[in-house]
Amino acid sequence: MLSLNLDLKLPGPIVNDHVSEPGTDSLDAHSLILPRAALGETKIQVTKADGSDFPIGSAQIYRKPNGSSRSKYGSQTAMKENVSTDYVPSSSATAVIFKDVITQEDGLSNVLDAKLKVDINHVGSASDLNGRHFEIGAYVEMTNIHVRRVEWAPTPTDVGIDFSNNFFSGMSFANVLHYDWRVVFYEKETGKRLNFIPQSDLNQNSTLTFTSLNPGEFVWTEQSDINATYNADYVTDWQFQEGNWITANKDVFDQENLGERGTGQKGYTSKTWGNWVDPIDHDNLSE
Repeated sequence: MLSLNLDLKLPGPIVNDHVSEPGTDSLDAHSLILPRAALGETKIQVTKADGSDFPIGSAQIYRKPNGSSRSKYGSQTAMKENVSTDYVPSSSATAVIFKDVITQEDGLSNVLDAKLKVDINHVGSASDLNGRHFEIGAYVEMTNIHVRRVEWAPTPTDVGIDFSNNFFSGMSFANVLHYDWRVVFYEKETGKRLNFIPQSDLNQNSTLTFTSLNPGEFVWTEQSDINATYNADYVTDWQFQEGNWITANKDVFDQENLGERGTGQKGYTSKTWGNWVDPIDHDNLSE
C-alpha cells in the first residue's frame, strides 16, 4: 500500500478586522485638511452586501506593510504583494481581491455582492469652533460596486480594490467601473464624528473640493520631474464656473471661462498648476 502525505495549502476564510461606524456623538468642525504626511492604521471588514460572510476562497485581504516592494499595479500579483508607487513614500497598503465574481460578458458591468467598511485612524486634521486643532480619522463604506472584465487577463473575472494608509494617496482598482462610498470623519482622540458647518452667515454651505494635485495630469507640463505638492500659500479664490473646464491646449487656456466674477471658493490647487513658466500668476495666462 502506498501512503502519500500531502501538505495542501487551501484558501482559508477571509481574515477581517472589526470595523464599526462612529457613534452619534458629534463635534462641530471646520478646516478639514488631508495632507500627504498623514499615515494611519488601516482596518478593513469585507462582507456580502447583506452583511453575511463570503464563501471560503472567494475573497481575501492582503496586508502590505511599509517596506514592501513598490511598483505599479500592472497585475494581480503586484496588487497582492506590493505597495503602489502612486502612494506617498513610507506608506503601507491593503488590498482586497475577489475571485471569479464577474459573471457578465466582456465590457458589460454587474454589481459585486460586497460591502467594504474601512477605518483609517489618522488621515489629517480639522479645527473646532474654538480654534482647537486636532487629528482626525476616517470611516469609509463602499457599496453598490459595479464591476466589469477589462483587466487582469487571463483572470479578468477577478476584482481588486486597494487602500493606502495615506488618505491623500487615494485608492487603486482593477475591474471596478463605479461605486458608492460614504465617508465619516471623526476626531481621533474621542471617536466623535465631525459635523462640518459654515463659519459665518456669509458662508452658508460647507464645501468639499476635489482637485488633482499631480502637476500635468490634466494639462500639459514642461517639467516632468516636479512632484505633486500642496501648501497653504497656494490656496486661491479662483475657480472654474460650472460647465467649463481647463483645456490641455496651453495656447487657448486664456479663453477658458474663469470664475473671477463669481463667488470664490477657497481650495487647494497644485503648487505649479500646469507647471508653466509662471503658473502662479493667474493674470499672465499667455506666458
